[in-house]
Amino acid sequence: MAFDRFAEYRGQRSFAVQPEAYTHTKAGGWTRTVEYHGTTNGIIGLIAQFEAGGYTFTADFSGPISKIRGTLSSNPVDSADNESDQYTIHQEVLDQDVFSLEGVEEEAQLYADNTGEPRTKYREIIETAVKNAKISELAEAGLAFGTYPLSLSVYIELARGADFFENNFTILTRTKTVPIAWIGRLAMDTVSKIYSSAGLVSAFGLDPAVRGLFPSADNTVQPNSVWGWRRRRQDIQYLTDGFRATITQDWTWARWSNFIYTEA
Repeated sequence: MAFDRFAEYRGQRSFAVQPEAYTHTKAGGWTRTVEYHGTTNGIIGLIAQFEAGGYTFTADFSGPISKIRGTLSSNPVDSADNESDQYTIHQEVLDQDVFSLEGVEEEAQLYADNTGEPRTKYREIIETAVKNAKISELAEAGLAFGTYPLSLSVYIELARGADFFENNFTILTRTKTVPIAWIGRLAMDTVSKIYSSAGLVSAFGLDPAVRGLFPSADNTVQPNSVWGWRRRRQDIQYLTDGFRATITQDWTWARWSNFIYTEA
């Protein structure tokens, strides 16, 4: 805290530094408050320095003496005077592969267990039969309708061109308004993780009350998959006042592959 990025400006006539203040928080952190008074041009010249230093600040040019006052906290939330969250949870229609229909994945796994073949073989047999326009090839290749009844339904859907179907997914959106100084502390993960409902609230600091709107997980066990939230969007928009920004984050509730994605 001894570092003073404004030292180079001290002694100039365009502004003068006021007494600084440090406030220690209950959690053991600190908040530094610094204020400068001076000419309009002098205070304008300081704005970039406040931004670069990660300060939350306000500038006042209404009187004969211009002023700028900023705070810097060891915890970005402490200095976020204008921070606010807005939550939206809604259903969105997305396309899914017909082979991911409820029951079809389980039937493909049954075929794999019975034959020792990989699950992809189930799909290969059906797609080949459709390509050759021979429904009889299903049974010939081992997909007897009595044992694998859904293979016939999948064949019919693919034969009429229905490779995908529409399904509803639950989307949680948080729009967070924060001081610009907060942005530098925002993590951008290349591959998003899968979070349980409790893990999502904890990891991203969501309001615990939002959990009351979350859907319940399906208890059906499927290999290499888990129900959870996965982030799909993170946008940052700077507001025209020059002091604040909005962060919009989306998470999708679905059954995700825990082979492809990492569980948090």
